Amino acid sequence: VLGVVSSSITVALETALEGNHKVVEKGHVLVLNWGDKTLPMLRQFDFAAKEGRHTAPIVLLAKKSGSEMREQVNSLGRISKLQIIAREGDPNVIADLEKVSAGDASHVILLPSDDEGDDTNHHDDLTTQAACVR
Repeated sequence: VLGVVSSSITVALETALEGNHKVVEKGHVLVLNWGDKTLPMLRQFDFAAKEGRHTAPIVLLAKKSGSEMREQVNSLGRISKLQIIAREGDPNVIADLEKVSAGDASHVILLPSDDEGDDTNHHDDLTTQAACVR
């Protein structure tokens, strides 16, 4: 019994540290996908936050590990008061959209991903994601 409890605690702790639990925010800005426009966009949100024009948390959902996204965000340097939450998942999957509280987001930003493929696939992905959010 002790082994089962210990194993459950270990799994829960690993999930919390990786940051793949459900986002409980409301009124946040949801950014779907990770691409070459993501970091410059986050810089703009940070600039707006420094001027007091943006206060909502930013939630990122992409097919990239949450720790890798956080590492790249940290490479921007000191982020002001901007709260950035990163979650790994597929923006085309309803369960992953629910994990980031897509229905409670005030804004949803759809970015083309860095995934290999042609423009038609990107357009189809973005169309699917837009349909799944609400």
